[in-house]
Amino acid sequence: MRVLDRHVSGFNEGVRTGDWSAMLEQLADDAELEFVGIPVGPFAGKDAIAEAYRAQPPDDELVVLGRLGESSVVYAWLREPARAAGELHLTVEDGRVQRIRVLYEQFS
Repeated sequence: MRVLDRHVSGFNEGVRTGDWSAMLEQLADDAELEFVGIPVGPFAGKDAIAEAYRAQPPDDELVVLGRLGESSVVYAWLREPARAAGELHLTVEDGRVQRIRVLYEQFS
């Protein structure tokens, strides 16, 4: 399974269960999380990202609508699976997620 597929699977598991460990275990210790188009973050470091997800957990699962490359997708929310909600871009180094960039603005 690709890193991107594991990330989406871990994210969705976290939404369903509140346990973000499957997603977080893939992150480098100095990973970064950036949201573009919403006033949240950025978050630097695996611990800061973990705290952000615990403090403000997403309330819906991701559905991949299409791939933009090995580490990028267009996604929708499960409650509106036919409507693109944004793009998810991962930077992967040595099999670990180094950077997560979530774009909202072009779909708002």
